[in-house]
Amino acid sequence: MTYDYQKPSRVNAVSVLMLLVLVGGVYAAAKFVPVWWQGKKVDRELDELKLQALSFGGANPEARNQAVERLVAQATARLHDLGVEDQPDQPIQVWFSDDFAELHARYQVVVTHPGNVIKPTVMTMDRAVEVPR
Repeated sequence: MTYDYQKPSRVNAVSVLMLLVLVGGVYAAAKFVPVWWQGKKVDRELDELKLQALSFGGANPEARNQAVERLVAQATARLHDLGVEDQPDQPIQVWFSDDFAELHARYQVVVTHPGNVIKPTVMTMDRAVEVPR
């Protein structure tokens, strides 16, 4: 008993769907991987800066506040150097938790899409690193 199979056409619904999924994946990667990579670089900068916060525990409150202000200004400048931009709705914010256990950064990233078919994607990035004790 033999079967007489028809050869599938080269272009069918499945191949078109697979092509659309592939194009969509490449587009998403091109638009959102740089945002992810920038977040990793921000984490790396915060990791480097958190080590300067180790000296806060023994300082008097006035000296600690001055050191915190200097460190926050330095962190904000480094984030600007990485290409993180202030947005009208969300400027870059850097702060310590109340007990100086964490260093936080919050900023927005706007991903624009070609044409005006899709409105821009606005992502608020909240990054935090733990300060060792």
